[in-house]
Amino acid sequence: MIDNTKQQTQDAPVSDKAPSIFHGRRGEWFLGLISFTESSFLPVIVDPFLLAATLGTPRLWFRYAMIAIVTSVLGGLFGYAIGAVFFDYFGARMIEIYSLENLFQKTVEAFDSNAFLFTLLGAVTPIPYKLVAVVGGFLKISLWQFVLASIIGRGVRFILVAYIVKNYGQRMMDRFNVRLRTIMISMVVLVVLYAGYTVFL
Repeated sequence: MIDNTKQQTQDAPVSDKAPSIFHGRRGEWFLGLISFTESSFLPVIVDPFLLAATLGTPRLWFRYAMIAIVTSVLGGLFGYAIGAVFFDYFGARMIEIYSLENLFQKTVEAFDSNAFLFTLLGAVTPIPYKLVAVVGGFLKISLWQFVLASIIGRGVRFILVAYIVKNYGQRMMDRFNVRLRTIMISMVVLVVLYAGYTVFL
């Protein structure tokens, strides 16, 4: 005789195990807000929020990835504007608050070598993309070059994250018995680590 209770538990949608804030339009707006602010001035990481949203509704993985990409590039453009127009008012202050003076100088030097490549790396890797955006505006690199590199870099990163979660998220949660508390704690730890990285590097 089949254990219906066990079967129903195994067939339960991932959305039952993901934070409710990531469901529906509210979740899309929240993801977009986090992605925009991360790219311009806020010391957070988008990936855990994209992960939670995709776990909530796996079939919308590409939609969530596109929301993250578009809002992240728009946030990058805002960061570019801070560097190009408002550096003395906001850019310099932001760098001071996050203790990024040394990294700022290194980024300026890296941009002198290859602005497109470094923007691309900043969009994909843990290099603070917001700093890349501000420096790009500060040096007034080609706006189209900045946008293209940002779209490619953010696109590769977020599509890959969402695709992996969509295909393996349920399996990983079933195997390791991941719960909401674990997800939220991990997100907080990642944010703290990133904040520490931007402050003490």
